[in-house]
Amino acid sequence: VGKATGGPYAVVAHSFGAAATAVALRDGMKVERAVFISPPADPLAGIQDFANTVGLAEDVWRRMAARIEARFDMRLADLALPGFASRLDVPLRIFHDVADREVPLQAGEAVARAWPGARLTRTQGLGHFRILYAPEVLVPAVDFLAEGRPRNAWPGPELLASVAQARGTPRAAHGG
Repeated sequence: VGKATGGPYAVVAHSFGAAATAVALRDGMKVERAVFISPPADPLAGIQDFANTVGLAEDVWRRMAARIEARFDMRLADLALPGFASRLDVPLRIFHDVADREVPLQAGEAVARAWPGARLTRTQGLGHFRILYAPEVLVPAVDFLAEGRPRNAWPGPELLASVAQARGTPRAAHGG
């Protein structure tokens, strides 16, 4: 899509979509701003967490990881965001819930530490999915995207902000 359209102005990505977006940015996709919600830091850790959740033995999840690497002809270690985030110069805003059960907060913190200028906002009580619809995330995310937007760009931020405001007054998120 980026090649066909000249690239998007910004990207908002959740969970493994954030990791995939970071890899696309590393590999040349251009955007002016990015918002990551609950980003994982390391795909191998994600596979290990999945394996622990479903009760896979270590040798089984390691074989699974090796098959993924062979099938896609790449190393999972090369996809770990902290390993390449320092080379990315896209302004980034991260939102991550302190009690996220799918992707631990430590992953979002690791991405924020490694990505130059990234800003992390911790939320509480939103988990991995409700965070996507919470006004206390939507409003600041839209504001962040609108900060660098050219005057002649799409009117989306104003529309999204008005919808978020209509859903309720944002509660303060700590750590932002």
